[in-house]
Amino acid sequence: MLSALLADQREYGGAAKATERHVQQKQQKWLAGNGGGGFNGVTSPATNTSQERLLSSKTTAALRGVLDQASGFTLEFWLRHRAPVGTADTPILNIGTVTGTGSTCGGTTSDLEVYRTGSKYAVAVSTGSLQCVVASGGAITDDAGPVHVVLTFGFYTTAQVMNVTLHINGGTPNGGTSQALLSIKYPATKKADGTYAPAFSTAWKSANYLHLMSSHRTAASGIAAFVPWTGDLYLAALYARALTAEEITANFKALWPNNAPSVADVAFTVNEDGEAGDHYDTPEYYLSAVPFADLAVLTLPAYDFEADAAANNVTAVYNASNPVIAYYVAAAPLAGTLYDSAGAAIVASLSTPPAALPSGAVRYRPAANESSAGGAAYAAFTFYAVDGAGARSAGTATATLYVRAKNDPPAAAAAAFSVPASSAAAADTVFCVNGTDPDAGDAVTHAVLRSAPARGRLFAVEAAGGGGAQQATAMELAVNASFGSAQLCAAYLYTGAAVGAGATAEDGFAFAVVDRDGAASAAQRAAVTVYGDAATV
Repeated sequence: MLSALLADQREYGGAAKATERHVQQKQQKWLAGNGGGGFNGVTSPATNTSQERLLSSKTTAALRGVLDQASGFTLEFWLRHRAPVGTADTPILNIGTVTGTGSTCGGTTSDLEVYRTGSKYAVAVSTGSLQCVVASGGAITDDAGPVHVVLTFGFYTTAQVMNVTLHINGGTPNGGTSQALLSIKYPATKKADGTYAPAFSTAWKSANYLHLMSSHRTAASGIAAFVPWTGDLYLAALYARALTAEEITANFKALWPNNAPSVADVAFTVNEDGEAGDHYDTPEYYLSAVPFADLAVLTLPAYDFEADAAANNVTAVYNASNPVIAYYVAAAPLAGTLYDSAGAAIVASLSTPPAALPSGAVRYRPAANESSAGGAAYAAFTFYAVDGAGARSAGTATATLYVRAKNDPPAAAAAAFSVPASSAAAADTVFCVNGTDPDAGDAVTHAVLRSAPARGRLFAVEAAGGGGAQQATAMELAVNASFGSAQLCAAYLYTGAAVGAGATAEDGFAFAVVDRDGAASAAQRAAVTVYGDAATV
C-alpha cells in the first residue's frame, strides 16, 4: 500500500501534517461490533442523522494547502454496497455541508462529493464561485463482495485541465474497469517555474470538514428525503497526487491494510472456589482444592476482521491467512490465581513481561472461601491481543471478576475415645465430636451418624436434670440419624466379646457435622478403643 495522506482507518481526518491528523469519530456506535480497532467493515445504518457519521475534527484548510502544491489527488476506497433505502442519491464521502435538495455540490457549500446515484458512482467537484461539475459512471452491484474504487484527479499544468477517472477493481490493466468521468477547466495559480497548479485554496472553502457516509444534512436543512449511503467501508485513503495505473493495480492486489484486532472490557462471575457449578452434594470433593479442570472457563473477547473473512463475506477478496490472534495478560489479578488454558499460572506485571497465552480461554481460582463483598468486584486483570501480522489492539481491556458466595460444607474433626469393656453393663460412656465451618458467621449445629459401630450401639443423650452433665437416653441412633443438637454428644454401649484385663478391642463409626444451612461435611471416622478393666474380670 502506498503512503497516503489519509490512510489510517482509525484516524480518518481532513488535514495533511502529522500534527493535524487528529480525528474524532462522533459516534463510536459505528465500531461497536468490533471494539473500535479500525474500520473493520463499518456499516452505515438504514437511518442517519448529523450525529451518525464519521467527521474529521479539523477543517480541510491544511489539506487544501498541500493539494495546491500537487499535480492532483486520488481518493481510494475498499467498500461493499448494500441495497439503498429509497431512491435518493447517497453520499459516500463529502467535503463540506450539503444544504441543497440534491446530492451534488452545485449551488451549495460543498467542495467535493463522491456518492451513489442509482446503480452508478458519481463525483461532483467544485470549481469555485459555487460552480460544480458532475459526472457518473461505473456499475454498482448490491450485497456482493467488497469493491476497490479509485478516483484520480489529475491536473495538467499546460492546459490547466482537471481530468477525473474512475477505476474499479484495479482498473483496466488488472481486468477491472477504468472510465474517464470529467475533463474540466480548473482554477489554477502560476508557480515560479512558469507551470500551473490547481488553486484549491481559491476553489474550496477553508471552513469545510470531511465526512464519511453522510453529507451532514439535518432536519433543519429542510431535506426530508435524505438517506445515507448504506454499505460497509473497509478503507478510505487520500493521496496528494494522481496515482498511475500501475500503482492502482498494485494497491488492488495488496488489498486493504491489516486491521489491528480489538478487545473489549468484560465482567465474569464465578462461584466461590472458582467453579462454574458446584459439588455441594458431595462434600468430600472440597477436602482438597477444586481441580483445574472444574474451574470456570473465561473467554476473553477479542475480534480480528481479517481472521474472520468468511463471516464478513470478503474471502474472495481478502486472503484470510492470518493465524489466530494471540492473547496477552498485561496485569494479573491481585487476588486469586489466573491460569492459561494449559493450567499454568499467569504472572504478569510491570516487572514481568507478558507471554502469549495458548488461547483466549483462561480460568480463575479466587482465594479459598472468599467472595465479593457487598456485590463489589473481587479482582480484575487487563489483557490485549495481537494478530498474525503483528498488529496489537489499541490499549488494553479490563476483565472484572466477581465471586459469588456459596455455602461451604463444614469439616468434621477426627475423633477418638476409649471406653471400658464394662460399658456393656450400661450406655454410660458419653463422648462428643467436633467440627468447624469455613464461612464467616456460620457454625456447626449438629452431627449425623453415617455408619454404625460394629461392636457397639449409640444412643442419644440429654442433659441431666437442672442442666447437669449429658447422660444417655433410651433412644438408639440409626444410620443418618441426627445427634448432639446442643453439644454434638452421644453415648456408646459396648456389645462385643468380653475383653480381659489389660487387653483391648477396636471399634468405630463414621459421622458428619452439619451447618446452619444444612450443608453436611464429608464423613469422618471416630475410633473407639475398648479396654478390659476390673469390672469385666
